[in-house]
Amino acid sequence: PSRLDAGVLALLPAAVAALDGRTVLLLASPDGGWGGWARTLWQEQPATTVCVLELPADELAGARALAELAAAQDFHEVRYEADGRRTQTRWQALVPAGAGAVAGPVLGAGDVLLVSGGGKGIAAECALALALAGGAKLLLLGRADPADDPVLAGSLVRLRAAGIEYAYVRADVADAVAVRRAVAAGVAQLGPVTALLHGAGRNQPQPLLRLTAGDYAQTLAPKDDGLGHLLAAIEPARLRLLVAFGSVIARCGLAGEADYALANEWLARRVEDWACAHPHCDCRVPEWSIWSGTGMGERLGRVEALARAGITAIPPQAGVAALEALLATPEPGPVRVTIAGRLPESPALRYASAAALPLRRFLEHVVLHVPGVELITEARLLPAQDPYLADHVLDGTPLLPGVLILEALAQLAGALTGHEAPPCIEAAAFLHPVAVPAGGETIRLAALRLAPDCVEVVLRCAGSDYAIEHARARCHWPMPEPVPAGAAPEPPAAVDAGAWVDAAACYDDGLLFQRGRLRRVLGYGQLEARTCRARIGVDPQPAAAWFGRYLPPLLLLGDPGLRDAALHALQACIPHRRLVPCALGRWTAGALDAPGPWALSAHETAATAAGRLSWTLVLHAADGRLRERWDDLVLADLGPLPVPTRPALLGPYLQRRSALGEPEPRVVLAASRASALA
Repeated sequence: PSRLDAGVLALLPAAVAALDGRTVLLLASPDGGWGGWARTLWQEQPATTVCVLELPADELAGARALAELAAAQDFHEVRYEADGRRTQTRWQALVPAGAGAVAGPVLGAGDVLLVSGGGKGIAAECALALALAGGAKLLLLGRADPADDPVLAGSLVRLRAAGIEYAYVRADVADAVAVRRAVAAGVAQLGPVTALLHGAGRNQPQPLLRLTAGDYAQTLAPKDDGLGHLLAAIEPARLRLLVAFGSVIARCGLAGEADYALANEWLARRVEDWACAHPHCDCRVPEWSIWSGTGMGERLGRVEALARAGITAIPPQAGVAALEALLATPEPGPVRVTIAGRLPESPALRYASAAALPLRRFLEHVVLHVPGVELITEARLLPAQDPYLADHVLDGTPLLPGVLILEALAQLAGALTGHEAPPCIEAAAFLHPVAVPAGGETIRLAALRLAPDCVEVVLRCAGSDYAIEHARARCHWPMPEPVPAGAAPEPPAAVDAGAWVDAAACYDDGLLFQRGRLRRVLGYGQLEARTCRARIGVDPQPAAAWFGRYLPPLLLLGDPGLRDAALHALQACIPHRRLVPCALGRWTAGALDAPGPWALSAHETAATAAGRLSWTLVLHAADGRLRERWDDLVLADLGPLPVPTRPALLGPYLQRRSALGEPEPRVVLAASRASALA
C-alpha cells in the first residue's frame, strides 16, 4: 500500500490472520510508512519473517524485491533510493550542542502556541516550559471539561499561578468542524496562532489478531487526521513552528501497539510533507519514549514492565529540557528525532556502527555500548593484574588509588567520544573507597555523553552490589590552559637536591603510607600548615608495567605514581590527622611528557567547620614546564594520627593547633634545609 485509506485498513486484519510460522511477509511500498507496524508484527509473531521494502512503484514486484525477499531473515528492512542506492536504517546519536549554542527562548511574548491534547500529560508540561521561557500565550484544545476533570483543572491552576495568558477551548481534534470553530474562538481571544504543538492521541493496546479496521481508524483519527484538522484551522503563512509528538514505537515497534505505531508513522510523514511545502516553518517530530510520572505510558501502567525489558523512562524535567534543546538549536535539524532513555538493540532497531573501542585496561568487558551516547564497561581488579594495589594499602586493606580512578574515568570518556588526548576533569567526587580483597573486585564504569565534548562518568563496585556510586567526574575537551586567563602563572620551583629536606622519615613513620612505585616524595623545601613545596622523583621501577603482562599498558593521563605522590605530599602539612581526597574542582594538564624529577607547589585555599580542606596544586617539570594543575582539591578528615615528634613536622602541627578558632595563625614555623626530619 502507498497510502492509508479505508480500503487499506480493511485488508490488515485478514492479512494478519493468514500468517503462520511458515510465512514470509513482504510489505513493499513506494513511499514507506509501514516500518513500525511491521516491527510490531514481528515482535508478536517472531516465527514470521518480515521483509519491508521501500522502492520505486515500478519495481514493487521486480527483481530487487524478489532478491530481498529471498535473503530476508527475522526482520528485514531496506530502502532503495531513486538513484538505485540501497540503504538500511541505523540510529545515529544526535548529541545536544550544549547551553552555549542556544540563542534564546524558542517562543516570545508575541507568539500564540496552539496545543492539542487537553492541557494534560507531556504536551502540557512542554507547553508550560515553552511559555515560561519566553512569555508566549497558550491556546489549549481538548475534549474534557475542567469542572469534571481534576487533572485538567490542576494544570490550568498552574498556568494562572505562573502568570501565563491562556485560553482553553473544547473540541474533539478528530472533528474538523469542531476544531475550526474552537480555534477561531481562541484566536479571537489571544490572537493568530504562530506555533502548533500537537500532542493529542489515542492508545489502547491490544494484539494484532484482535485489531479491526475500526480500531485502526480510531487510533489514526486524533494523531494523523487531527493534525490535518489543526493545520486547516490556522493561517499557514503565520505558522513558524510545528511540533507533533510522535512515538518511538513508530521506529522500533512494540507488542500490542501495531495501530499506534502505524498512526505515529503516518503522523511523521504528514509533518515531513508539510515541511517541504512550507520551508518558512520549523517542523519537528520528537518521537518520545515513555515518560515517568506523566503521559500515556504512565497512565497505561507500562513503566515498570518496560523497565524490565531494558527500556528506561524519561523523567519529566529531562524530557522538557531535551525538547527545549532540540528546538533551540541554531540550525534546523532533521524533522524526526527520537528522544528516549535506554533502548536495547534488536533486529528491528540497529545503531549506527562505530569505530572499534580502543584497547584500555578499564574497558576489559563491554556491558553496553550505544555509539556516541552511552558506554558501560567492567574490569576485574586482581593483585596479580594490578600490582600497584600492593603499594596502596591503608590499615591493611589494598585500595584503588584515586589517581587510578581518574585514569579509569578518563579512559571510558575518551573511548565513548573517540578522543585520544587527555580530558579536562571537573566536578570529581571520591564518595566511597574501592577496597580490593585478595580475591579481587569488579568495578563497573558508566559514561553518558552530555554534549559533543562532555561526558559524565561514574564508578560502581560489585562489593556494594553496584548500588552506590564510589566515584564520579565530568570529562571534557579540548583541554583548557592550566593557568586561568588573567592569572599570574606559578613560578617553577627549582629542583635542587641541596635545598630539600629528606622525606624518608614520613614514610618510615607511616604518615605517608604508600610503597613501591608510589613512594615518590623525595623531600620538602617548604613545609608549613597551609603551604608546601616538595620534590617528587621518577618511578623507582621504570621497567615495571602498571598492569599485568597481557593487559593494555597505555595510561591516558600519564604517570599515576607522580600524581599520587603529589596528593599525599600534602599529608605532612596536617601531620596529626589522616586526610584523603574526596572531591576535585578541576584538573588540567600541561606538558604531561615533561621529564622528572618534578616540583610541587601547593597551598590551602579554604577550610570548613567539618574539617574539609581545599587546596591548589601545581606541578612543574625539571625543565621548568608546567605539567599539571589541581584546583579545589578537597581533603576529608578520616580521624586522628599520633602527635608528631619529628622536628620538621612540629612546625605545621603547632601552626594548626595555634590557629584553632582564629582567622589567622599566630605561630609561623617552617622546615628548612638546616633542619632534618630524622
